[in-house]
Amino acid sequence: MTVKRHYYTVDGSRSTELKPRIRPARELLENLLTLMQSGKRSTLMLAPIPDAKNFVDYLHEGGSPVFLQCAGTSDAMTIEWHKIDDDGQDRHYI
Repeated sequence: MTVKRHYYTVDGSRSTELKPRIRPARELLENLLTLMQSGKRSTLMLAPIPDAKNFVDYLHEGGSPVFLQCAGTSDAMTIEWHKIDDDGQDRHYI
């Protein structure tokens, strides 16, 4: 079984691996959202990446059909979640 790594990037910065085994996933996500500043537009993207791929290269190749993306400020943002259900149904929430 191949375990996918999850990476995030804020404002197009260097991608960083999300390591939920160090902290609970919910706590990690809450912390990531604090990186979005008040009054300054920011972006946050979180996606699973196959082991053999580089995050930025993978995104430029079309990326994953599963991702969480936020854009705006810490005061007001849009959150977009794209996933595929167990039955294969493509879901897109904004």
